[in-house]
Amino acid sequence: MVAVVWRRQQDYMIMHDTWGCDPAAYERAYTTLLAWIGNSLDMYKLELHAVAFPLFVHCYLELVAKGHADAAKAYFTRHAKDHQRLHKHEIRSLGSVLTREHLGLNEYAKQVLHSKFHVQLSLLGFQLLHTFLSDHQMFLLLCILNDRVTISVQTNHPSLTIAQCDTLAPHESTTMSTSLLFQTSDEISQQVQHTPEANHIAAQVTSGDYDMAYMVQTAGGDVSESPTLASLHQVPLLWGVLPPRKVC
Repeated sequence: MVAVVWRRQQDYMIMHDTWGCDPAAYERAYTTLLAWIGNSLDMYKLELHAVAFPLFVHCYLELVAKGHADAAKAYFTRHAKDHQRLHKHEIRSLGSVLTREHLGLNEYAKQVLHSKFHVQLSLLGFQLLHTFLSDHQMFLLLCILNDRVTISVQTNHPSLTIAQCDTLAPHESTTMSTSLLFQTSDEISQQVQHTPEANHIAAQVTSGDYDMAYMVQTAGGDVSESPTLASLHQVPLLWGVLPPRKVC
């Protein structure tokens, strides 16, 4: 397991301040993240979904703390239902935080603001998340992750297998395409967790001791000397893009 530090905190704080007077930036950033998670490969949706809840919570609390009561209420109303199934009690507590004064009175808000969420991601899952946030210049979310979330990179090394698409009738194709556009993040989590056989992407996940030599060799690096995490970071990664999956 490797704990991740994103970047120097002051770097993100400088960029984060540019959104200080724009409450709509929180809505745009969080909505964009959810859309990206929903369109990610099935093998990564569940772990990436774990990042969404801490960001939802802290985006809401920051809106309240900055006095954007109307924007905070609209944001909460729009997105709280996505996390209702897995975090019912937390959502209920957050719903009673409406003003700055409530931040010091609500027990859950105080707990969140004085501690950090802990999220576990695979190496590739972390790389995908970091690349997405960086490429889209989502420094607001990067700053929250850096300040409020501890991310641990696990030893899991998913392998990718592409399976043939099943033949579907035309009406089934239309139903699938329409339903996927309106899945909440909770629905995605439940679907991936309980019906993995329905996915077109099959993943074999293994775990064990963190084998740095294996990771460096797999990434195409030099293992002639004792490899370290720095060795792994120095290996250039060539990311490919899979073509869109077709419904036959």
